[in-house]
Amino acid sequence: MKRTIRILRLYPDLLDLYGDGGNLLALRHRLEQMGHAVLCDSLELSQKKDFSAYDLIAVGAGKTRNLCAAMREFTSFAPALQAAVDQGRVVLATGTGMLLLGQGLRVGGEVVPGAGLFHYEGAETGQVSVSDCIVRMRGLNAPLYGFVNQTVTIDYAARPNLFEVLSGNAGQDGAEGMVRGNCFATSLLGPLLAKNPDFCHMLLERL
Repeated sequence: MKRTIRILRLYPDLLDLYGDGGNLLALRHRLEQMGHAVLCDSLELSQKKDFSAYDLIAVGAGKTRNLCAAMREFTSFAPALQAAVDQGRVVLATGTGMLLLGQGLRVGGEVVPGAGLFHYEGAETGQVSVSDCIVRMRGLNAPLYGFVNQTVTIDYAARPNLFEVLSGNAGQDGAEGMVRGNCFATSLLGPLLAKNPDFCHMLLERL
């Protein structure tokens, strides 16, 4: 019998820009085509969830004010998220949502801490960066297509290891995003999975 796939979306009331919710619609459609039941849940402010109860944890982009509100609360979940990643749970963070998994976000003179899974930090610039992007991921034959629209720059402590950037204004040193096990963080919007069936299929295999 096919098993039930459980999906947790982080702060959809705050982090719901640029159609990132479409990523989960695409994934759910593919899973149901494969015969799996899919249960979707959400984590809102002031709620508690057991991350180990979910197969996929997803977070999308939000405006800086909303992002900071989510980050301030989410740091309390850092040990639980770390444990879920170590257990092989799939995590997908897109757009500015990737900052929840990093070291923090610098806004004015304040640094709002992140969960610390990855060694990068964001900085609010107040200047909008918009770009269509084409990237490539090791193990996938076809290039991937995404979109960047944000006022935050991301400073990576080491060269990004998720995507090689073929064109577009994203990432650092010709690369973008971070991956660790089944945890993926990218500044690309999209929705990424709906635009890139190969990447979606790769996540399905991980699930």
